[in-house]
Amino acid sequence: MIVSETFLSHGLESLVTFNPICIRPETQLDELLERLYSTGFHHWPVVDLDKKLIGIISDQDIVRAASEREAASETFQMPRESLRLSVSEFMQKRVVTIDSQEKGFTALSRFLQHGFHSLPVIKEERILGMITTSDFIREFSLSAHPAKELPVTEVYDKTPVLFDSEATLDDMRVELLCERAKYCIVTQGDCALGVLSDRDLRRYKCREIAQTLFSQTQTKATRAIDMICSTHHVPSCATLGSVAQWMQEEQATVVMVRGRDALETGVISQEHILAYLAEYEANLN
Repeated sequence: MIVSETFLSHGLESLVTFNPICIRPETQLDELLERLYSTGFHHWPVVDLDKKLIGIISDQDIVRAASEREAASETFQMPRESLRLSVSEFMQKRVVTIDSQEKGFTALSRFLQHGFHSLPVIKEERILGMITTSDFIREFSLSAHPAKELPVTEVYDKTPVLFDSEATLDDMRVELLCERAKYCIVTQGDCALGVLSDRDLRRYKCREIAQTLFSQTQTKATRAIDMICSTHHVPSCATLGSVAQWMQEEQATVVMVRGRDALETGVISQEHILAYLAEYEANLN
């Protein structure tokens, strides 16, 4: 198959999730926190009465707003009233979008340029759907793209941030922000146990806040070892295609690469795969 026939040279139809769940600007933070806890969604478009896009809310925005109110609470019990905050007060109002007539490569370039995981797809100023990095991973895994045969060792991160298995969730979130890192490997002694992404940490932080909010009981500090999934790893002999397929099946955004010794252990993320894919096709044009 020649590169001009890959999914990146086609329209967005196979990548878009149409008719996404949207929210109104008066939606409250406590409702969104509950949705994030129960659905696992990461992004919500905010629309007006005419269904025109006026903003977007991410899981990062929700957890940040809820954490600020948790920190301001005088006791561990956080009344629901403290989370009565309208989406319009903390949503992102300058939204990067993609037109429904654009090609896959244009959308991929926009993801990599801005570091986003999700983009609203617009038609005539109204939201038509959403497209995510996971959609690109899915299409790549199903395609016959020649980049699928590349060994994972050509693109993975060999020096990720490391955390001891007893590190707490809050300490890990702060450290990742300081390091500007999107993932880390959890270790116990000289042994690498698994990988966690910044998305994983936000999901668990949301779970902590939600449990405090809805059960009115104080939660124990979540540790790194409580969050890792030990099955989220691939051997260093894996290819980009097999990793993409595994990510799609397991709904994972990062995977630990386990080598023959500790020096070969690292991390491969969706962004690593998509950045290589974009570079591969750009070099052929």
